[in-house]
Amino acid sequence: MSRVRAFARRHAVVLGIVVVAAWIVAITWMIMANPVPGGGSPV
Repeated sequence: MSRVRAFARRHAVVLGIVVVAAWIVAITWMIMANPVPGGGSPV
């Protein structure tokens, strides 16, 4: 049980880091693609 909980915690932390990294990359890409403030999103 303790191993499962530890694995879940590690997985949650890794998933959180991946999500944050993805957000940073997406925001940086949007800023680079649209340097004009208030520009349309590339979606």
